[in-house]
Amino acid sequence: MENDQDYYHVGLTHASSLLASPPGPGQIRRGIGDFRNPNPGVVALGDYGHVSANTYLPDNWQENPAQLWRNDSEKATRYGPLSARLSMHHLDVYPNCWFLSGYQSLVVRQPKGPNQTEMWYFNFIDRNSGEDVNEPWRRKAINLLGPAGMF
Repeated sequence: MENDQDYYHVGLTHASSLLASPPGPGQIRRGIGDFRNPNPGVVALGDYGHVSANTYLPDNWQENPAQLWRNDSEKATRYGPLSARLSMHHLDVYPNCWFLSGYQSLVVRQPKGPNQTEMWYFNFIDRNSGEDVNEPWRRKAINLLGPAGMF
């Protein structure tokens, strides 16, 4: 299991990024040293190193345009009652595949030697959605993930 699932590393590893990054829609800026996750969640450990770490939607999720798809009752029914309440999914398929639903991303880790790993990022948007929905996803991917990102 990779350490991206533990949620304990966030406060130290990503502290400067969290302080420098603007809060997302409906979020408040946290104070220095306050790196608690404001949303409770669940972690599911699978066999062979697979893991899923998830947070529940915040109470004000409707303020985030990227979450408005959740108002579609057909999609909510398809997801089921638990999954429809989950916001961030970090799904790790051991050894090198990582899904980040909070970024609509797939990351593939490619070992390039004993001390080097190359990461390929694939970010997805809904071609049927308007710019008001897709633009926040694009900005999030560009500003937070990959070589130019804060994380």
